Order: sequence, then structure tokens, then C-alpha cells
Amino acid sequence: MPRPQRVLLVDDDEDSRELCAEYLGAAGFEVLQAADGAAAVETAIRRKPDLVVMDLAMPIMGGLEAVERLKHDTRTRAIPVIVLSSTGDVDHAKAERAGCALCLVKPCDPEELESLIRTVLDTHRLDVPSRQSWSG
Repeated sequence: MPRPQRVLLVDDDEDSRELCAEYLGAAGFEVLQAADGAAAVETAIRRKPDLVVMDLAMPIMGGLEAVERLKHDTRTRAIPVIVLSSTGDVDHAKAERAGCALCLVKPCDPEELESLIRTVLDTHRLDVPSRQSWSG
């Protein structure tokens, strides 16, 4: 039996991160968590998530900088990233240039987020045949 799809949630708001992690865990995902961009980059390199959900405004390292680092590293560049931010003025063009698959504004309905995660993972799986080497 294959392992559950692994999602890395990155948000400095612990309550939001925990609620989202509970929902996605109940939906069948293996959920990893990080509280800032630097921890997200480290976790992504070490644990190879199938997808990252990244907040933008965080201490230590912001979300866009973390995405740029992930996309410039050969070990993590193929991991799709969904940006989830409470700021309504997300610069979608900048996020897209950084390598984000989608930009969502908080609060986001958990069912909608789950659906979008599955859509991105399904689309990405078709584009990246080397995913089998990421078993963990």
C-alpha cells in the first residue's frame, strides 16, 4: 500500500496550522508542519513533501523567500507550492514568478483547500514521473 500523500503546512499562527493539519490528517494526508520559512525549507529538503501550503507573512524567513529557495534547490524544485495568506493584496504575479502553483486568501474553507490540494497533486503527478523516488 502506498504511503499517504505528504503535505507540509507552513504558518506562524499555531492555531490555524493545527486546525488545518487536523482537517487534512482526517482527510487522509500525512501532515508535516513548520512555523516559518526557514524551518519549511529544512523540512522540505529532509522529508520531501508532495506539496507545500505556505503562508506569506512569517518571522525569520517569509513565504515568498522560502518558495524561491525551494524552487532554486534541485532537491525541492519539483514540489508544488500553494500560497495561503491573510493579506488580501497578495502579489499574484510575484508569487507565480517565485514558482507558486496557486495563491489563496485566508480564511480559506478547509474543504476547498483539500480539493485544491488534490487537484494540484493530481496535475503535478502527471507532470513529474520521478515521484516514485520520493517514497519515505
